Amino acid sequence: MKKPVVTSGLGVLRMRGFEGEVTYEINGDTRLMRAGGPSSPASKPLGGKIVATPEVAVQAFREGRCFITLEDGRQCQLTVVGYTDGEDRAFVQAQAV
Repeated sequence: MKKPVVTSGLGVLRMRGFEGEVTYEINGDTRLMRAGGPSSPASKPLGGKIVATPEVAVQAFREGRCFITLEDGRQCQLTVVGYTDGEDRAFVQAQAV
């Protein structure tokens, strides 16, 4: 059985009122993601999570959307889809920008 690809590392998260380092884990190969355009559809979002302080995680959840620069320099838009109060992680869907 083929082991699923997971892209993880340290990235820079940006949202209103915050810019700083977080740990990320994205289920899939982010090198294959592509942004949509007039002639080509965007890749499907990849699920994953960010890990930070509980304050940053809840702020990301409240914002709903934020951006992250991955270790390799790629930028992704994150849609935050889940968070548990008091936890240091938020669950996301990542798309190329």
